[in-house]
Amino acid sequence: MTFLRLVAFLNLWLGFVSAVPNPLFDQSESLSEPIPPSQDPWYTAPPGFANKAPGTVLRVRLAPGNLTSITVNSSASYNILYRTTDSHFKPTWAVTTLFVPKLGANSAAQQNALLSFQVPYDSPDVDASPSYSVYSASNESSAGYTAALGAGLYVSVPDYEGPLGAFTAGIISGHATLDSIRAVLSLDLGLTNTSRVALWGYSGGALASEWASELAVQYAPDLTSGTILGAALGAPPVNVTTLMKSVNREAAAGLIPNALFGLTAQYPDVRKYLVSKLNTVGEYNKTGFSAAERFTITESGTTYANQDINNYFQNGTDVLNDPKILALVNREGVMGYYGVPGWPLFIYQAIPDEITKISETDALVERYCGVGADIFLERNSVGSHYEEADNSYGAAVQWLTDLFNENQVPESKDAQIESLKRKLSDNNEDSTGLNRLYELMRDRPADEALAIFNSIRRGNAPDDIVRRVEHGDVLLQLNLMPEVRYRYEFPFRKEMPAYLLRSQSRYLRSFLFKPPFPVSGSASEPASDAHSASSLGSRKPPSSSRLPPSDCYTKPYSAVTLVEPLLTDADISRWTSVPSTPAFLQRLMQTYLLHTWPVFTHFHKGLFLLDLRAGRRRFCSSLLVNVILAAACHVAPELSRRNEYWDPTNYGYLFLAETRRLLELEGGRDRLTTIQALLVLNQTINEQAMDEVSQGYLTQAVDMAKRMGLLGPVTSPHGADWRVAREFTAWAVFSWQAIVSYAKKIPPMLNDEPRTPFPDPSHDSAWYDELWVRYPLCNVVVPALFPATYHAQLKFRVILRDLASKIASQGPDERLSLHHRARFYSRLASWYDELPASLQAEYAALPSQLGVHFQYWAVITSLFEDLDPADKVKLTLQGQSVREIAQGARYNFEIVLRIYYLRHGFDMYNTWAFFFLTNLCFLAIGELHASIEAGSDEADATRSTLILASKGMSTQARCYYLAEAMLRTVCMQMDSGDVLLLGQYTSFQDLHDAEATAQRLNIVKSGWQQNMVLREKSGIREMSVADGVEDESEEEIVP
Repeated sequence: MTFLRLVAFLNLWLGFVSAVPNPLFDQSESLSEPIPPSQDPWYTAPPGFANKAPGTVLRVRLAPGNLTSITVNSSASYNILYRTTDSHFKPTWAVTTLFVPKLGANSAAQQNALLSFQVPYDSPDVDASPSYSVYSASNESSAGYTAALGAGLYVSVPDYEGPLGAFTAGIISGHATLDSIRAVLSLDLGLTNTSRVALWGYSGGALASEWASELAVQYAPDLTSGTILGAALGAPPVNVTTLMKSVNREAAAGLIPNALFGLTAQYPDVRKYLVSKLNTVGEYNKTGFSAAERFTITESGTTYANQDINNYFQNGTDVLNDPKILALVNREGVMGYYGVPGWPLFIYQAIPDEITKISETDALVERYCGVGADIFLERNSVGSHYEEADNSYGAAVQWLTDLFNENQVPESKDAQIESLKRKLSDNNEDSTGLNRLYELMRDRPADEALAIFNSIRRGNAPDDIVRRVEHGDVLLQLNLMPEVRYRYEFPFRKEMPAYLLRSQSRYLRSFLFKPPFPVSGSASEPASDAHSASSLGSRKPPSSSRLPPSDCYTKPYSAVTLVEPLLTDADISRWTSVPSTPAFLQRLMQTYLLHTWPVFTHFHKGLFLLDLRAGRRRFCSSLLVNVILAAACHVAPELSRRNEYWDPTNYGYLFLAETRRLLELEGGRDRLTTIQALLVLNQTINEQAMDEVSQGYLTQAVDMAKRMGLLGPVTSPHGADWRVAREFTAWAVFSWQAIVSYAKKIPPMLNDEPRTPFPDPSHDSAWYDELWVRYPLCNVVVPALFPATYHAQLKFRVILRDLASKIASQGPDERLSLHHRARFYSRLASWYDELPASLQAEYAALPSQLGVHFQYWAVITSLFEDLDPADKVKLTLQGQSVREIAQGARYNFEIVLRIYYLRHGFDMYNTWAFFFLTNLCFLAIGELHASIEAGSDEADATRSTLILASKGMSTQARCYYLAEAMLRTVCMQMDSGDVLLLGQYTSFQDLHDAEATAQRLNIVKSGWQQNMVLREKSGIREMSVADGVEDESEEEIVP
C-alpha cells in the first residue's frame, strides 16, 4: 500500500470511528478471518435492542479479513448489525455488508448514492447469509454489485432473511431490506438521509426487493418521498406455492425443502406440524428431508434434484396443498398482498423461465398497472431462469443508471395504455359529476339551487353534492328546512311485497313502517319533550320504558349531528403525523363515533375522549387515534374512492400506514390502547377484503388481553377509571372474537367469558357511556340509547360464542344435533323475548338497534337452514314446526332490512347491513333460479328484493372494498338481464363486464366469499310448502 493510499484509508477509518460512538464501533470486534455467523458471537443483538426504532444501528465493524481484495472496486467494507422487524411485527435484528466505492461516481447524480443489492441466497441456513458467503470464490452475484461499485455507487448487501434464515418469508425480507437502508444512511460514511437509493435483486433477491417495495409506504414512509428512486426485479417469484409446484420432480426440486424450512422458521407451530408429517422410515425420511435446514441452495440442488418431494411425507401427501402450509404462503409468499409499490419498477424475465412463471409476472404487472403503478416490463424470448440473470444484466444496469441520472425511464406499451385508460376514466367520471351538478342547479327550485351554490363555495366535492341531492337529503345537508316526513322509495317496485304483508310480522306494526307523524302543529316544531309519547299517536308505549326519541321515526340517522363537548376543543392533530386540517380530523372523529363506534365498540368512548383532549396517554394513544381515523375514512362521504385502500393518495391509506408504523414502534408492549387499536385494525382490514391478513391482529389482541389478565377478576389499584377501562376492553375483545369466530366458522379464541360481568345499564349507565345527538330543527339533545343496545349485544354475543364453539367442534361431515339446535334456539328466543322496550320490534329505529335484529334473524335462519325438508315439517319447538320458525325468520329478516331502508337508506356506512344484504341477494337469486314463472308477480316481487339488496351493496361498495368484492361476486350469480337492471340504480356500470370484475377481484385476500354460498333452497315463499314431504306426526324437540 502506497503512502497516499494509507493516508486516505486512515482518514476514512478515523472519520468513521469519530462519527459512530462506542460501543457501536469497536476495532477489536473486527476479525482477521471470517467465521460462520452461527459461530460468530458478533451476530447477536445487544440487550435492550427491542426498544430501538427500526433501522437503528446496533453494532458496526470492519468486515473480517481482506474483503476489499476479493471485491473489485471497493475501498472499504463494513458489517452493520441493525434493528428490524420480523413477520410477526416483533423486534428482531439483521446484518448488512456495506461496500464503499474505490472510485468517484460516473455522474453527479450518482454521487453519494446507494444501491441495495439483494443476493438470492435461497437458504434457511444462516451460514449461507451474504455477509459470510461474499467471501466465497463461487459468489455468482458479485458481478452486479461490482459493476455498481465501479460506477461509484455505495453498495449495501443485506442478510434480509434475518437471524433465523427465513427464506421466502416476504414480510421479514421486505422489512430487513428497508431497515438496512435506514441503517446505512444513518452512518457518516459519505451517505446521508438525503442520499438517493435504488434496489436490485434477481430471483430470491427480487423477492426481498419487491416485498420491500410493496411494504415501504406502510412500514418505511420516510424512504418513499424521494429517497428510494426505484427497483429492478429479475424473475420475481410472485407466488411461492406455484414456484414450489413447478420445480417438484425437476432439477431445482431442492428449492422446496429450503423454502419450507425458511417459510416456517418464524412459525414454530407450523414447523412442528410440517416435521410431524414426514416419514420416519424408508428411503425418503425425516432425516433426509431435515438436512435441508443446514443446506445452501447448491447443496440442496444437488441432494434433491429431480425428486418428488411428496415422497418424504406420510402416504405421499401433497404438502404444498396442505391448508396450514397454504395459509402461511398466502401470508408470506404472494406478492401484492400488502399493497402496490409506490416507485418505478423494472421487471425482466425470460418467457421460457422454468422456475418463476412468466404468466404470474404478467398478471402481477397488469394488476399493479391497473392501479397506477409505474412499471417497465421486459419479456425476453430466450433463456432459462439461470441464463436470464446474465442475459439481462446489461439492461438492468442501464435502467438503474438512467434512474440515477434522472433520465425518464420508459414505460412499457401496456403500462402506457393502462395509464391512459385510467386517466380517461377519471376525466369522464369528473366530467359526469360536473355535468350533473350543472343540471341540478339549472332544474332545481331557486332556494335549493342557492343551497347547492353555497355548498360549492364551502369546498364540497361535486360528486358528494350530487349524491346528497339525488338521495333526498339535500334539504337536511345543505342547510335548508328539511322535510322530516321524507322516506326512501324501494327501487324497481315501490311497494312492500305482498307475501311479506301477509306474514303478520310484528315489524309491520313498527313506527318506521307506518310512522306516527304529528297531526297538529308544524312539522318544523321541535317536540317539547324528547321522550314524549304523544308524538307516537294512539299507539301508546309502555310508560316505564325508555324509548327512542320521536325524531328517529321521522328523520334519517344520517341527518344527526354528534353532541360531544369533550371532542369540541380537542386537538386531534397532535396525535397524528398525517398532514390534514383540524376541521377534517374533527369530522372524521365525529363520523366514526356516530356510525362505527355504536356497532363496533372496541373502546370506552368517554375515557378515550378525556385523554384525547387532555393529551394524556392512559386511555388514548397515537396508535389508537390513527387507526380510528383510518377506519373513519370508510365512513366519510366526502372522501371519493375511499374503497380503494391501495391508493397511496387516499387518506385511509395514509392513516393506515401511520398506524402500522406506530404499531411497529410499540414493540409488542402490553397496553389497553394497543389492544383496542388491534381490534379496530382487524375490523378495518376485514372491510378491505384482507381478513387473511387481519386475523393476526385479532390474535395479538387476544394474546395481549390474556397476558394483562383482563379476562380474570379485575382489581385496579389506580382507581375507578382504570377498572372500567379494563372491564370494558375485556368485553370488547370477547365480543369481537365471538363475532369473527361465528362468521368465519372457526373455533373461538376465548373459551370463557371475562370473570367480571358487564353491569345492568339501569344500575350503572356510566360504564357504557351514552351517545348524544341532535336532529335537524330540534333544539333538544337526545340520547341514542347506547347502553341498552350494547348490553343486549353483549348478551347475544355470549350465546354466539357458545354456538360458534359448538359448530367448530363438529367434524367435517357432521352437523349440529337436533338437541343442540333446540337448546340454542331456546336461548336465542329467550334473549329476544327479554329485549327492553326500546329494542322491541315495534319501537327499534336507530341503525344500531336494527342491527341487533339483523343479527338475531340471520342466526335463527342459519340454525335450521341445513335441516332436511322432512325434519322441518315434522319437528316442533315450543309449539311451532321448525318449518314455521324458519319461514318466520326469513320473513322477518327481509322486513327488517326493508324498513331500515325506508327510513335510513343504504348510502350510510353500515357493515352489518352489508353482510345481511349479501345473504338476501343470494336468497333472491336462488328463488329466481328455481321454479318461479318468469314475468309473474311472484318473480317481480323476488326481483325487487334482489335489486334492493344489490343496490344497497353497491352503495356500501363506495365505502369499503369488501362490499365491492361481494357485489361483483353476487353479480356473477345473477342473470345478465338482472345485472343490467341493477345498472339503472347504481353508479357501478361495469358489473356485467367479466374482465373488469376479474381484475378488481384479483386483489382479494378474504375468506368471506367462500362463506357466501348460493342457497339451493328455492326461497322464502317455498318455505311455506312442505317441499313435497307428506305430513307426518309432529315430534317435539326437547332442548
